[in-house]
Amino acid sequence: MLLLTTVLLPLWVSCAHGQRRTCDFPEIKHGNIYDENKYKETFPVDMGKYFYYTCDHKFVSPSQSPWTPIACTEKGWSPTPKCLRQCFFPWVENGHSASSGQIHQEGDSVQIVCDTGYSLPNNQRGITCTESGWSLPPKCSRVHVSCVNPPSVENAALQNPKPRYQSGDRVRYECLKPYDLFGDVEVTCLNGTWTKPPQCKGRVSYLLSQY
Repeated sequence: MLLLTTVLLPLWVSCAHGQRRTCDFPEIKHGNIYDENKYKETFPVDMGKYFYYTCDHKFVSPSQSPWTPIACTEKGWSPTPKCLRQCFFPWVENGHSASSGQIHQEGDSVQIVCDTGYSLPNNQRGITCTESGWSLPPKCSRVHVSCVNPPSVENAALQNPKPRYQSGDRVRYECLKPYDLFGDVEVTCLNGTWTKPPQCKGRVSYLLSQY
């Protein structure tokens, strides 16, 4: 029994040392290895073999090199071959961003500041570069917040009142005789709030109220 163990142990060690790690063909999403059709039939390949890969249009390797080397190691392909999406950030419609005119990689997020009265969908503050492009278009849309009834003005009547008012709607006031209008003749609904209404007073009363 001791003799059998003595014979088998060196044989097992010899076989274990004889096993070499191999690597299968690297399936690269949005990319391919150099001269892929020529080398594909040679896989799996032994440890130590290396190849170069490139990425499709609008994609780039983490090193951003046109051709990136990968080697077969004990743990597989190193570095792991992958292609990341590139997203060009243009100007922002109805807003602005410090990233305008720059190129970003998949996973990057960009902050956007919308103009007053505008917002990104769901009030988000930025967009992210994903595998399929930007998570949202770089566009701020007008916020449509309704207003309650226009403010009541003493000695005045509304012209063409409506049951509902949206952001951007305007309403005109007309003073009753013999009162004069002081201030803007119109008020505007802006994001749920009306601008300052006018006053309708007798001229003498108005002048006295200013002192």
